[in-house]
This record gives sequence, C-alpha cells and structure tokens, in this order.
Amino acid sequence: MDAKNPKRVLVGGFDYIIDENAGVDAVTIVNAITAALNHGTVTAVPVRDDKNNELTLYINGGQVEALVIDPGDDTRPGQFAP
Repeated sequence: MDAKNPKRVLVGGFDYIIDENAGVDAVTIVNAITAALNHGTVTAVPVRDDKNNELTLYINGGQVEALVIDPGDDTRPGQFAP
C-alpha cells in the first residue's frame, strides 16, 4: 500500500483505505467491486478505517446507490452506480 497516496473507497458516507497488504492488489479489488455492481452480487473488500483498523467491507452491488473509488493518484476519483 502506498501510504503517501492510499487508494480509497467511499460508500454509504464512509471513507475506507483499500488494504493492498491483505494479499489482493487494488486492480483486482476494483474489478470485483465493478462486477458486484454490474451483477447485483456481494463482494468482500479488505480495507482499513480512519484509525487504521483492518476490516472487511462487504459491498452488496444490488443495494449500493453510489460508490466512489479514489485511485490515490492525481486523477479524478471514479463514481460507480448500479
């Protein structure tokens, strides 16, 4: 994980850091989130909260109204909606 520019996921009014140290790279995580949104399925995402606690965020693609993925670089975050 790039501590200086962490990749983030914002969903349900909460902001999480994607935990790339959990054994899954960010590209795979973003692809899993996109698939869940496209197919109305659930995916588990390894994240850290604002206190750096390790969490598993379950995203239900059939219930999420909007979700933002910030790639942690200088590009604009991408917003997804099912």
